[in-house]
Amino acid sequence: YVTSGSISGPQAASLNAQLGTTIFSAGQYSVEEEYAVHNLLLNVAYDIVLSDQVTAYFGAGAGIAFANSELSLSIPGTSKSYDDSEMIFVYQFEAGLRYLLSLNWTLNGGVRYIGYSDPEFDYEGASFSPAGLDAFALDFGFSYWF
Repeated sequence: YVTSGSISGPQAASLNAQLGTTIFSAGQYSVEEEYAVHNLLLNVAYDIVLSDQVTAYFGAGAGIAFANSELSLSIPGTSKSYDDSEMIFVYQFEAGLRYLLSLNWTLNGGVRYIGYSDPEFDYEGASFSPAGLDAFALDFGFSYWF
């Protein structure tokens, strides 16, 4: 996520008051954020055979995620970079279909929802909790069964 623009004196004063800092001042600014999340989940799945070639599956999982945030802030008179990590709770739900292509190969398609507890990153005493780490995804692929 990257944004830039102009900040007024009252906006800078308000940000400083809310965050307990003195780093913001009026003028041009640039903010660059980057998040990385690595999951470790324990999953369970239930298969329902629909025909000789088609199987529906439903699954759920829970575990931990390692979330990392990098923030670069450039404002008049200063440029700062911050980095913070946190371990958070993660869960997922999935559903889809498997189509048997041969004895060992299947074509898969489904949907997956991954939810995260809210991480809280600390940048020089100012805490930020990003919104929207949860994800909804479409899964497509091949599987080999042995």
